[in-house]
Amino acid sequence: MDESITALEALRQILSKKGAGSQEDLREELLKQGFEVNQSTISRGLRKLGAIKSFIPSGEAVYKLPTKETPPPIGASLGELVVGINHNEFLIVIQTKSGSASLIAELLDNFGKEKILGTVAGDNTIFVAIPSGKSIKKFVTELTEFFYQR
Repeated sequence: MDESITALEALRQILSKKGAGSQEDLREELLKQGFEVNQSTISRGLRKLGAIKSFIPSGEAVYKLPTKETPPPIGASLGELVVGINHNEFLIVIQTKSGSASLIAELLDNFGKEKILGTVAGDNTIFVAIPSGKSIKKFVTELTEFFYQR
């Protein structure tokens, strides 16, 4: 083990070089470097580094460090995560920074059951279904104010 680096820095190096498919994979890599860490330590480290789990072309999910296209760190305003809000007569589509859709969708799911039937989130897109198409324009205005005027 290199005494000059911390487990967090070692985790950063692993994520920079190759990423990892699971927290257990990360624990094993850190163990090889002489760091005895548990899952909760790795989880905290991932949060501190702003690591995201995304899909590589083979379809495998891996933890990696954010790039310029990934969401801003914790503490960023919602307006920084939401890129755009569009709608038709029946559905609202919210575009987010890469990796932010599930976070925003969870927030929307708790926004109000009377206002939202449900959400479906991908990496950077959320479909929002509301109970009635008649109120969609009004609700889009509410969402816009919620995300951009905080």
